[in-house]
Amino acid sequence: MILTGKTTVDYLSYRFQFISKSDLPTPQIQDAYVVYDRFNSAQFVVGQMVPPFGRERLTPDWQIYTMERSEISNNLVPSSQTLARDIGVEVNGDTLDKYLDYAAGVYNGTGANTMPSHNTNSNFLYVVRVVATPLVEDTQADIPGTSIGVSVSYRKANGLTNLSKAVNSSLPFTGTDFRYNIDGEIKYNGFSFIGEYMRAILTSDEAKINSITSDGYYLQTAYFATSYLQPVIEYQTFNPDTYRESAKNEKWFTVGLNYYIAGNKFKLMTDYTFERFGRLEANNNDTARIQLQVMF
Repeated sequence: MILTGKTTVDYLSYRFQFISKSDLPTPQIQDAYVVYDRFNSAQFVVGQMVPPFGRERLTPDWQIYTMERSEISNNLVPSSQTLARDIGVEVNGDTLDKYLDYAAGVYNGTGANTMPSHNTNSNFLYVVRVVATPLVEDTQADIPGTSIGVSVSYRKANGLTNLSKAVNSSLPFTGTDFRYNIDGEIKYNGFSFIGEYMRAILTSDEAKINSITSDGYYLQTAYFATSYLQPVIEYQTFNPDTYRESAKNEKWFTVGLNYYIAGNKFKLMTDYTFERFGRLEANNNDTARIQLQVMF
């Protein structure tokens, strides 16, 4: 459920988003923030939100071309363990006649729906993202739309326990957490090509928890063959470093077809994924899926 609107205060709006899933004990708050947009090239956001890290993670669920986000988006974004959200303050906007978008924020670093305790202030998460759009799509002039993005995040973790997707341990993590991503997109006349690379470098201060470097990428292409049919092809890989030796260099190849009945508000999605999990062939598992998406 999503609630958006404007307040009685000029230039002040709000957004609340809730989620209820079978793997969550109770309904959870995803987004809960207010936006002040008095200025042309900058708006200020306060509350719980998605930190500006990664292209796919910042794309709303109903607008991505696949049923699920990639493994790097699910595992390597800074707040992946907690609904990909965090509580903080952010400034974002555009400049250079909208050819350059930016976002920068400071967050608690402890994840969604969690306030930091007095002894974890050093967990503050700093995130910066810049997206350049050197070409704006113009089919009449035969110009494809292109954009390139870079994100960087950093925090000095002090006893964090919500990093198990990254370090495969429930033990409190203390050390440096540095991550970055590079992404790009080309769009032209119904065709799109998206690529994204992400890397996380977590250096532990304690010998009992391994330091890790995890990375991966995905390449995705989609094309509107008609106004309502969109075939999709995606290849992705994820290397969770040495803590899962038998599953290093996991790979997925997906072919799908989306049928847009009424745009993103009502569409049918199908896909088939070939999964290859590193060295253990017995773990390989192919999956066929179908999903009906309805928004109201």
